[in-house]
Amino acid sequence: MKDLQLIFIVDDMRDGSGMSVFWCNSCLSGLAPNRAPLPPAGRRVLRGSEEVPNFRLVAGPAADEAFGGTVTANWRQEHDEAAFKD
Repeated sequence: MKDLQLIFIVDDMRDGSGMSVFWCNSCLSGLAPNRAPLPPAGRRVLRGSEEVPNFRLVAGPAADEAFGGTVTANWRQEHDEAAFKD
């Protein structure tokens, strides 16, 4: 399994944008999900079928030091239906 994962959660596989989710499988840390345009080779996953671990979200300048940044929450706390609305 690859350590770094980037997926785009979409409502329809033809969508031009989705919720980007980026995390590391080794340390289970990642960035806050965010709405983003999909690159042509982006991995699309239908909402509800995603298999995303409960990684911790990191932010701030210290995040550059091997994900030693401020823990803001985790994926399960941030992942809600409102996050998918435009």
